Amino acid sequence: MLYPQRSDPVDLSIVVPVFNEADNVALLISRVVAAVEPSTPSYQLLLVDDGSKDKTAERIKEAALTNGRVELLSLARNFGHQMALTAGLDHARGRVVICMDGDLQHPPELIPELLALYQQGNDVVYTVREQEEGLSWFKRKSSSAFYRLFNSLSPVRILEASSDFRLMSRKAVEAVKAMPERHRFLRGMIPWTGMRHAVLKYKPAQRHAGVAKYSPLRMISMALDASFSFSRLPLQLATLLGLATVIGCMTYLVAAVVAGHVGRAVT
Repeated sequence: MLYPQRSDPVDLSIVVPVFNEADNVALLISRVVAAVEPSTPSYQLLLVDDGSKDKTAERIKEAALTNGRVELLSLARNFGHQMALTAGLDHARGRVVICMDGDLQHPPELIPELLALYQQGNDVVYTVREQEEGLSWFKRKSSSAFYRLFNSLSPVRILEASSDFRLMSRKAVEAVKAMPERHRFLRGMIPWTGMRHAVLKYKPAQRHAGVAKYSPLRMISMALDASFSFSRLPLQLATLLGLATVIGCMTYLVAAVVAGHVGRAVT
């Protein structure tokens, strides 16, 4: 459900999935507005509430009452970050769309730099995290291993340490919306379009409040979805394994029949 209901086109849409981010919403909105309004007054700040159990939706509605550019898209339940982003893209009305997380680790103050790179003719502007201080050994190694594995399996290459903080032109957004995948991995889907792009490096900030929503199990699930969606190798390996199993079973059956006949002949 979208609140308030609007259909007017805008120059810029900022899409932000949020899940139990009630303590971050007010500061997030104020920083995005401060970064955008001086140069782009025609904008839409669309916060996608991914089935929050706290007062996230209420805080967004309160902000929408004082700023008509703030909008709330409420999902019926928690569908996950990538599906919430997809829903946001479906409802974004801007000629340009910027996606970012709601925990303030993606600095809203970088939005003018993203727009400047778009003005240079890029349909997509990716952001890449610089080395994070205090990041756990497991997080660093698992993230690096995932990107190496994905890029070795898939013809689509994604930048190591890239994030879901990115800019897309309307052309890029429509290309992604046309893709029929149910298991969405946008970090792979967007590079697959092959559109002209630029890269902006940034230092992620500390989470303002709350806790991280990606557990190790959820990260592994996303990694598996990404690997199976963008590589033929897992399917080929499964096919070869199935074929080997069939051949093995047939060989065993033939050997058993022959052994039975030989046994009867001897007796």
